[in-house]
Amino acid sequence: MVFIRTKRIKKKSGNIYTYAYIVENKWKKRAKGRKKSRQRVKAYLGRVYKLDKSSELDFLELLSIKDIDNYVNSKSKKEVIIDLVKYELLKHGFDEVGSLVSNGEIFFDLDKAEFSILEGYKRKQGIVLSLNEGFMCKETLRMLTHFYAEGTEEEIGYKLAKSFVEAGIDVPKEVFVGLFAKLFK
Repeated sequence: MVFIRTKRIKKKSGNIYTYAYIVENKWKKRAKGRKKSRQRVKAYLGRVYKLDKSSELDFLELLSIKDIDNYVNSKSKKEVIIDLVKYELLKHGFDEVGSLVSNGEIFFDLDKAEFSILEGYKRKQGIVLSLNEGFMCKETLRMLTHFYAEGTEEEIGYKLAKSFVEAGIDVPKEVFVGLFAKLFK
């Protein structure tokens, strides 16, 4: 099982920062049939930035959607997910400028579907946003856009919902149902 783990690290300056990693549990047999788990780091994701919700927006109003079925059917799965990411970032105080969504120092490129942060005069890649109950980063968005439907309908629905929660995206019910139905077409 693969999941995201955070770790707080104290720097020489005395500041404490939180970093995110993708870890995997490996189970090893011990004496008397017991099992012991070991976590193995699969990938470093980046520094975690906690964002609080600053406004309540309605997804359908934001994108001027009158017919949800028409909206979901006319767009690809990736386009719907990017719209959901944009919606979530706008709820957390970001502004939309062309193909970028930004809060002044953190940027999300809508075309590339990746985050960067402005440090000094350079844009640094590899950051993680702590939103709602999950972590939004390049990896969690990649897992959503490349979601593969396997198993029963109930298992697929559970896995899709879990992927959205892990990415920190609060999906409107109508959009989730439309996206779920799109997986079976």
